Amino acid sequence: MSTQATKMKVLQGIYRLEDQAGLRLGRNGVAMGLCIVVVLGAGLRGYALDFQSLWTDEISSLMITDPTLPFRQFWDRVLADTHPPIYYLVLRWSSSAFGQSEIVARAPSVLFGILTVCAAAILPGASLSRSTRVALPLLLAVSPGAVWYAREARSYALLLLLSTLITVACIRLLRWMPREGRAARGSLIMFSVAALLASFTHYFGFLLTMAAFFTCFLLVDSRHRAIVVLFGCGAVALLVGGLRLAHKPDLKYQIRRAHDSAPAAD
Repeated sequence: MSTQATKMKVLQGIYRLEDQAGLRLGRNGVAMGLCIVVVLGAGLRGYALDFQSLWTDEISSLMITDPTLPFRQFWDRVLADTHPPIYYLVLRWSSSAFGQSEIVARAPSVLFGILTVCAAAILPGASLSRSTRVALPLLLAVSPGAVWYAREARSYALLLLLSTLITVACIRLLRWMPREGRAARGSLIMFSVAALLASFTHYFGFLLTMAAFFTCFLLVDSRHRAIVVLFGCGAVALLVGGLRLAHKPDLKYQIRRAHDSAPAAD
C-alpha cells in the first residue's frame, strides 16, 4: 500500500511538472509569436519606402508643414486645411529635425503603423485569449489597408493607432470594471486621452469616440454608467473648446482671408 502511494505521489509530481512546463511553453510561444508578428509588420511598412513618388495629398502635407515657414504662417495654413492639427504638428517637428524627403515625410506614419501592431500585441494582456492575442496584431500587421496608409505622409496611420488604443481600452474597461477599480480607471483614462487625440487627428476619430463611449455606456453595469458619462462629457467639452480655440470654426480668420483675397477697388 505504501509502495502504491509512493508511485501515485511520483506520478502526480511528474504531471504537475508537465503542466507547468506546458504553461511556460504556451507563454513563451505567445511571446515569440507576437515578436514575429511585430517584425513582420515593421518589414511590410518600412520596406522600399521611397519606391513610389509623393502624390498630391502628401505634397500638400509637406507644403503645410514646410519647416522654413514661421510658426504663425504654418498655423494659418493648418487653419485653412480641412483636417485637425495634431498630425501636422508631428510632421512639422519631424521636418524641422530631419528635413523634407519622401522617406522622412513617410517615416512618422511607418512608426505609427508599427506602434499600432505593438499596441494590439501588448495592451490587451489577459483581456483576450492567447490565440486572439496573436490573431489581432497579425491581422493589423498584414492588413493591406493598414500597410498602405502606414506608408503615406498623411494622418491615417496615426488615426489607426489611436483607434486601436480606443478599442483595446474599451475591451480592458469592460473586462475590469466590475472587479478591478484601479485597472478600470486606468483603462478609462487611456480611453479618454486616445479619444481626444483621435478627434484632433481626424474628424472620423470623433465619430469613433462617440460610438465607443456609447458602447461602453450600454455594456457596463448600471452602477458605473455615471463614470462613463462623466468622462464622455469631459472629453466632448475639451474637444469642443479645443476646436473653438485652435481650429474650426475660426470666423475671424475666414473673414480676414476673404478680405485679403478680395480685389482692390479702383
